[in-house]
Amino acid sequence: MISALALLLVIGVGATSAIYPLGQLSAVGRCALSVALGYAVIGGTAFTLAAARSLTPLAFKVALTVIGLGLWMAAYLRHRATAGDRPRAKRDLSDMWPLVLGAGVVVAIALVRLTVSPLQDFGPPTAFRYWADGLEMASAGRVPAVTLQWGAAYAPTVSKVMLSSFEAGMTFFLGSQPLPAMGALTWISAVGFSLGVWWLGRELGLVRTAPWLILMLCANSFVGDPELTKDMAYFRAEVFGRMVAFCALALAIKAVRERNGYKDAIVSGVLLGVAATTHLVPSAVAGGMLLWYCVFVAMRDRTLASVSTRVAATVVTAFAVAEAVFLFAGGNLAFAGAGGGGSYRAVGGADPTALFTTGLSLPFPAPRSHWLIPAHSLIDQYAGFIFGRSVSHPTLILAGLAIVTLIVIWRCPSGLKPAAVVAAGCAVNLIVVTLIFGYFYNVYVLATFGARRLGDYAALPVVIIVLVVVEWSLSAVPRRRLANSLSGVLVVAVAVALLISLAPPAPAPRLGNTVGYLDWIRENTPCSARILSNRRTGGMYEALTGRAGVTEGMGPHLRPEILDQVIGLLERTHRFYQRPGREREFLRAEGIDYVVVFRHHPHVTNLRTFTANLPAFAALPFLSLVHANSQVLIYQVEGLASAQPLPRPPDYPGYRCDRGPIKTAARGIRSPA
Repeated sequence: MISALALLLVIGVGATSAIYPLGQLSAVGRCALSVALGYAVIGGTAFTLAAARSLTPLAFKVALTVIGLGLWMAAYLRHRATAGDRPRAKRDLSDMWPLVLGAGVVVAIALVRLTVSPLQDFGPPTAFRYWADGLEMASAGRVPAVTLQWGAAYAPTVSKVMLSSFEAGMTFFLGSQPLPAMGALTWISAVGFSLGVWWLGRELGLVRTAPWLILMLCANSFVGDPELTKDMAYFRAEVFGRMVAFCALALAIKAVRERNGYKDAIVSGVLLGVAATTHLVPSAVAGGMLLWYCVFVAMRDRTLASVSTRVAATVVTAFAVAEAVFLFAGGNLAFAGAGGGGSYRAVGGADPTALFTTGLSLPFPAPRSHWLIPAHSLIDQYAGFIFGRSVSHPTLILAGLAIVTLIVIWRCPSGLKPAAVVAAGCAVNLIVVTLIFGYFYNVYVLATFGARRLGDYAALPVVIIVLVVVEWSLSAVPRRRLANSLSGVLVVAVAVALLISLAPPAPAPRLGNTVGYLDWIRENTPCSARILSNRRTGGMYEALTGRAGVTEGMGPHLRPEILDQVIGLLERTHRFYQRPGREREFLRAEGIDYVVVFRHHPHVTNLRTFTANLPAFAALPFLSLVHANSQVLIYQVEGLASAQPLPRPPDYPGYRCDRGPIKTAARGIRSPA
């Protein structure tokens, strides 16, 4: 963790100082931007080498060293050139109090996040899929032409290629053990996101209440929908995307507000492009909030030309960066399914995206009513995301919130109006996009895009409006120091309550068992092994054992050309676990060498988790029990060799066939007892 943080900060602080000499950026902005630019430079360097098919440990380390030295030299020269021009403003101690509070909140979150074990990533399967993508790039030295996923060779998905590039570069410094490296980078993404939220709050004018914004978005596990906070405990692309996108939004707001040249606009555009190639959703949310801010400022100041040129610089730069990255990445963007339901074929009369995502069997194509899910249901779901639970009369509640928001925009001080408008605009964006997708698409994964992916941000506008009211109330206190004291007391009280609830429990003992059976696989199976499991594992077998998990791979929701094949594979897997004696030819056809049977499983079986008929696995002549613990049974397949050659891990990038026990903890990260 220390090496990862040191590398990121050396590069990020150098880049920030080269662009912004002392006096040109606030302390909060400098801290947040250093993390975001560190990520962007490291990821961008790795991607550039990968695009040139030259990504090797030596080339990356040399390139990053040269870039780092160049950035620090540029920072030194700019520091000398601007030494006489820097403002020497003296701050009253009371003005420093909000900074002290915000720094305290960020440090507290950082300390709490140190207690999160990387074993948490055994929960959602996507964490190891993201890490496996980075391993594949590091192993191939470029974006691979084909990868081994779902037991077959497919072109990789590159919609998150900047994260894969960042991971690939960091593996050269952190080593090949996934869990400690993922734990360290998860911690960095959580702290970076907290800093980005703090900076955004201050740029929106929430000076005293910016620490509250950090708490409500980054340390809130029980007020409203806690998804933004929960995501920070896992290795997820969207957290990295939020970290960079919120910094880009804060810097773009600064560019529009100050209108002092185009440096801020261009740098924010670069960051927004990096965020888009890390995860598209947070960059789109940030871009939508920026447009509302620009519209309000242009109308208020009657400076349409000045504002529009800067937002245009940001948007054009972001598009240029994203398009260049996707152009040189190759691979597959996995957006083909966005063309509509005509790209998909029904699976037994059912929607294939619903089958893969949730296991639901929905009729496909849907009835011709334009709404796969009624509009009022989508609105109800949106209201539920705001409060973290289903609510009665959601339409009336949303109408009430809208009226309150309009009153706040009308009556609040001029310095807080932009924040209120941005909050209202964000809510409008989320609702409108949710309804647009629900109306125009009859494919489940697209029609429910708003509810599934935008719902995470539903509470953000409400939180900002509430903090505008609190900031407004504190500004009405006659004495500034009294207002700061009140704010401090409230922040500390809320922080203590939230952070205590945020501290995670020790990982469940079953996670230790998971590591145990994976250790057995690493020690006792050949590197070419193909493994069948009754749980979808994302990229766990690839990342942790170097063996091929036949039921793990990228999400094919928006790749209709392979979705049918993947669903067919999963359905055959389901049938095998129910009646293994009758489905032996499935093992032969897929070249399965080992079968993993999880003893415990949910009562509901879908295409994510298959209920195993445990008695049926006993005494089968072609399955030999070779390992068992309280969680899993592992059978070796005997006498069912495939008649045709099948893809094997040693022939594909990303499969590091390690031996020995899995390292589960890095310094400061807790392992289960």
